[in-house]
Amino acid sequence: MYTSYVEFYRIKVNKRNGVGPRMIEKFINELERKGLSKNTIKSYVFDIAQFYDWLKSKGLDPKITEEVLTEYTTFLCSKYSENTVLRKIKSVTRYNKYLYHIGESTLVIEPNEIIKIKTNNGTMRMMSFNDLDRLRQTILEDRNKRDILIFHLLLGTGCRT
Repeated sequence: MYTSYVEFYRIKVNKRNGVGPRMIEKFINELERKGLSKNTIKSYVFDIAQFYDWLKSKGLDPKITEEVLTEYTTFLCSKYSENTVLRKIKSVTRYNKYLYHIGESTLVIEPNEIIKIKTNNGTMRMMSFNDLDRLRQTILEDRNKRDILIFHLLLGTGCRT
């Protein structure tokens, strides 16, 4: 077996996508220092590697942005269950937060900045925080008290539409 997740990353993951091994290794060391379980760390490593594989396949810049994460989430929704998608997004956003804290990223994206919306056929569609804010502004501009109340009730309780 592997002596550490850094070794695991170097052997199994880094060969696939060549993504910044030093940053991933530091992130893995930070997760180990915080006492996360081996399975959790392994999931993070695979989820982050899968994200960078997807970026590479799309020919996108390896920066984590809200727009890229929304597009990636849409891709994941076509392949995985809702819980798996949420876990994978959380892994990438946690890595992004780590990069921000060490000065390697200028943007922090929280998992809750990507709002889930179910479509009529049951597949998930994503709405960014900016889109949600524009919808809110439109509803407020109409000054229809019923619509405002319904919007805030749904948003505040986390009801799915």
